[in-house]
Amino acid sequence: MENLAQLLNEFDQQEYLETLIILAKADKKITVEERSFIEAQAILLNVDITPYWETLGDDLSVLDPSRTSRVTKMIILRDSIALGYIDGNYDQSEKELVLEVAKRLLLTETDIEVMENWLKEYWAVIEKGKKLIGIGSSRRAE
Repeated sequence: MENLAQLLNEFDQQEYLETLIILAKADKKITVEERSFIEAQAILLNVDITPYWETLGDDLSVLDPSRTSRVTKMIILRDSIALGYIDGNYDQSEKELVLEVAKRLLLTETDIEVMENWLKEYWAVIEKGKKLIGIGSSRRAE
């Protein structure tokens, strides 16, 4: 539990949420799924991001790796990839945005690859769990 407390102390929720909004705006089209995902994260963190949508631009150059912890950087990377996949189509422009975020945060292509592979494994486990308990299945208890 002590490690979790340390991780939470190193996590900058404002930097995280601001980056996700900037990233969502960067391609000039915020989808309903992207906005819903970001707003769900804000609710979990108990942060009102309503003003962020209006005040933040779409310029990723505001990212400053010198003031961002490794924990925050990796969570930003994780959810940047998740945003790319959120519509079911992680296209080249989304991959390039994730790469730009990673580079600005001084993360490597290996960091991206490892995180993306971990996310795919995680999503596969979630899907398997849904099948096991019958979520999304037409089968009903008899």
